Amino acid sequence: MIVRNDPSRHLTVAELGRLLRALARSRSGGAYLASVLMLNLGLRVGEALAIRVDDVSENARSIVAPTLKRKKPTTHRHQVPEPVAAVVRRHVRYAQSVSSPWLVFNRQNPSRPISPRSIQRTMARAAAAAGLADRGITPHTLRHCRAMLLWTASRDRAIVAHDLRHADPRSADAYVHADEGRYRDALLSVPTIT
Repeated sequence: MIVRNDPSRHLTVAELGRLLRALARSRSGGAYLASVLMLNLGLRVGEALAIRVDDVSENARSIVAPTLKRKKPTTHRHQVPEPVAAVVRRHVRYAQSVSSPWLVFNRQNPSRPISPRSIQRTMARAAAAAGLADRGITPHTLRHCRAMLLWTASRDRAIVAHDLRHADPRSADAYVHADEGRYRDALLSVPTIT
């Protein structure tokens, strides 16, 4: 059984690259876009799938996405790095060409967003293609990876909590403990020299 905050669920940058390349090769461009958004903006899968074309700025450098895990749902404006914005712009053009209001849409019925289950199935196939089938990767894993990357870069719980829109900075403690677990594992792998 995989524990929710199990450090093995946090992928390395190389593993993330393999997963995203496998997703890009999949038939679901929507799953690739949703994954890029979850990883780079820290979105939950439902938040990524709820983005409408109108929520994207003209140059795709900002996206207004819903924040779903609050008592009162709100929206949050995310700044989008240029490499991600280029992917978003391609998908905006495609969505407009098929008259879809959704950024990530169902190809058989463009008037509907793609389902979370479809993203999960596509991600499982991509994880297998990337040699990561045994890692228990889900769409939410990408949000955890975002948190670990931020924690590694900043060592600041408040930054991680703010980026992920956690109400309480202590929510970031799971990533601190996961990182300490990796530290212990690294120490054990260093040879003892006497």
